[in-house]
Amino acid sequence: MVTSKRGYQPKRRNTGLRERKKLLIISTEGKNKTETQYFRQLINQTRRVIVARGNDTDPIQIVEHLKEEMKDSDFDPDQGDLAFAFVDHDLKPEKDAAIATAEAILVNTHGKLLVSNPCFEIWLLAHLRYTTRRFRSSQDVINELAKELGGYEKGDPFIHDKLKDKISDAVQNAKRMEESCRKDGYTYHKHDFSPCTDVYKAIIDIKNPLAK
Repeated sequence: MVTSKRGYQPKRRNTGLRERKKLLIISTEGKNKTETQYFRQLINQTRRVIVARGNDTDPIQIVEHLKEEMKDSDFDPDQGDLAFAFVDHDLKPEKDAAIATAEAILVNTHGKLLVSNPCFEIWLLAHLRYTTRRFRSSQDVINELAKELGGYEKGDPFIHDKLKDKISDAVQNAKRMEESCRKDGYTYHKHDFSPCTDVYKAIIDIKNPLAK
C-alpha cells in the first residue's frame, strides 16, 4: 500500500474488514458549541461526528464550511452520512438575504440548512414546553431557558443529558411552532418566522427512536 509523505497509510473505505461509521457533519456559528455538545451526546458514538472548521457567524460562510468539510471528509449520503449547517436568525431582517443565499448554496447537495429563530436555544426550550411567545431577542430566549432549567450557560456539556427524556416533546413542539408561524402568514426563513426551529428535522433524519 502506498504511504503518504508523512509515513501514514491513507484510509481506505469499505474494505470489508470493518464496518464504516456513518458521518454526522456539523457547521455552526462562531465559537458557539452548544449545538456540537448537544449532538455529540445525542449520537453517543453511533456516528462519527465532524465539526466543520471556521468561526464565522455569516450564514453563507457557515454553509461554505459545511460543503468544504463534506468534500474533505469523503461524505457519502448513500452510506447514511448526514450534514447540517446550524444558523441563528436572531430576528434580524438584514439576515434574510444571507440565509436565502446560504439555502441556495446547499441546493443539489445533501447538506441541510437548519435555521432557528431567534436562536438554537428555542429548540432547547421546546423540550420543556410549546410557546408562541414573540421573543424580543436571542438573549430573551436564553433567559427564559435559564428560568426553566434553573440556570443555563451556552456550551453546557450536559445540556442533552438534562433534556434527553423530552426529545419527542421537542420534535412535536417544534412542528407546532412552525405550523403556527405558517398559519400567521409569516414567510419561512424570514426574520418574522418566529419562534421556530428546524432542528427537529435533524432529529428525524438521524432516526432517533424518541423522535418517532
